[in-house]
Amino acid sequence: MMSLLVYVFVDRTSLEVKVDNKIVESESDFSEDGSSIHFEWNGETYSIEHVIDDCKYSLPRVKLIRNGLELDHC
Repeated sequence: MMSLLVYVFVDRTSLEVKVDNKIVESESDFSEDGSSIHFEWNGETYSIEHVIDDCKYSLPRVKLIRNGLELDHC
């Protein structure tokens, strides 16, 4: 199975996901309300969810989920 390298570019209101240097999903209204985006790669379903955080002045935190299981968060 090939490894998945996901680059996530996020600021306070938008998120962009790149896999193998191709944009696979983007969201311009990715706000602090628990938003999520979904994409498929290599036959598996992935989600990136906004982690609701009390820190108003830090960048939003996100977590990567594959087939319902959390893989990583940052």
